[in-house]
Amino acid sequence: MAEHLDWPLLAEPTSQARSGTQALIRYAELLGTPAGLALTERTDHLLVLGHPSLSRSVTALLGREDLDITVLTEHARWTDVPGRARRIIPVDGPDQEPVDDVALQAVRLVAALGLERADAAWTDSWRQAVADLPDPGRFSSADAVVRAAWEASLAPDTPTLLLGSSMTVRRLDRLAQPGGAAPKAVANRGLAGIDGTIATGIGLWMASGRPVRAVMGDLAFLHDAMSMSRGVREEEPDLQVIVVDDGGGAIFSHLEYAHTTPSGRFERLFTAPQCASIAALATALGARVHVPDDVAALRRLLAEPVDGLSVVVWETTRHGPHAVTT
Repeated sequence: MAEHLDWPLLAEPTSQARSGTQALIRYAELLGTPAGLALTERTDHLLVLGHPSLSRSVTALLGREDLDITVLTEHARWTDVPGRARRIIPVDGPDQEPVDDVALQAVRLVAALGLERADAAWTDSWRQAVADLPDPGRFSSADAVVRAAWEASLAPDTPTLLLGSSMTVRRLDRLAQPGGAAPKAVANRGLAGIDGTIATGIGLWMASGRPVRAVMGDLAFLHDAMSMSRGVREEEPDLQVIVVDDGGGAIFSHLEYAHTTPSGRFERLFTAPQCASIAALATALGARVHVPDDVAALRRLLAEPVDGLSVVVWETTRHGPHAVTT
């Protein structure tokens, strides 16, 4: 629909829509800038599909009272947390004629909603605003890992990509480059947080019969490491777990608590770095362990098939010093 209308597409990495010429990177960052606010002020209609809720800036956009918001949904529950949607349109319901051609379905929806194609300059202005954002500088080691996993998933016939909560999925929301086709990327959402991420990966493998590559932080791994344990007569899952060991809950360094809590209490109560050896624990649970020396070695590893249970450990430099030191 975005391509048919020539509208900008703000697609989260697990939306199955992060692809094509209309998809933007760094859109959440853009929405918080004067240039982004100016673009949203020129916006008069917003189409919402799926469950966009990763960033505060998108949530704020969905809460605008002056926008004509249409929600397209395949389910009885839909995303309209602020209650601002003016219409809820069911798609692919029991009374809908099935359409195999996605482009044709988009044309029909656009016609039914009475939407008009934008001027070509409209999406170009969004692309230019993203290009004009301040240079992020050198990407962090953790950024490089999640980007490598995403880029490996853009190839055909690759493992299902499972993204851990908190910083993992948000790093990709900011940096994942759209390809010709969106990878099969999924994540747990809602109140579960980091609980059960490895178990989710095993469940995906069991349900689909396809290998799974999971990317998560060290706390998410340690929270659910025992899900890798199995009985001697149980089948070994085709699951590769990439652990970005950045010393605890890095996401909290980007929230308000970081500016109001003394360093010692902040580290103990929020980031909570752990003493466990991830490599030793993974080995004890029967996984093959890889510790690549650099991103090039990681990319070579990602190019290999996922066969059996393995854990890739990537140790980063710890997140930056805390702002409050008293």
